[in-house]
Amino acid sequence: MEIDADEWTSAADAASKGLQRLPQSRLLLYFAGSAKGRLGRELIAGLHLEKAKKELEVAVQLLMDALKAPEELGLGPILFT
Repeated sequence: MEIDADEWTSAADAASKGLQRLPQSRLLLYFAGSAKGRLGRELIAGLHLEKAKKELEVAVQLLMDALKAPEELGLGPILFT
């Protein structure tokens, strides 16, 4: 919902809360990274460069984690039954 309304801070917060409950969710990692990236771009547009840099660094890490295999995240194998 927040993503549809371009509320990137709220979207990032919602995804972060979801990750507290489901830390292995690659979809939530993607949503959090995407929202942080969009927030970073908005901050750049507003010339808040230091804060933008921090948000974009977090975004890159979240998106890289979303691409990792579960074993690389220290979660063990995920079995599909």
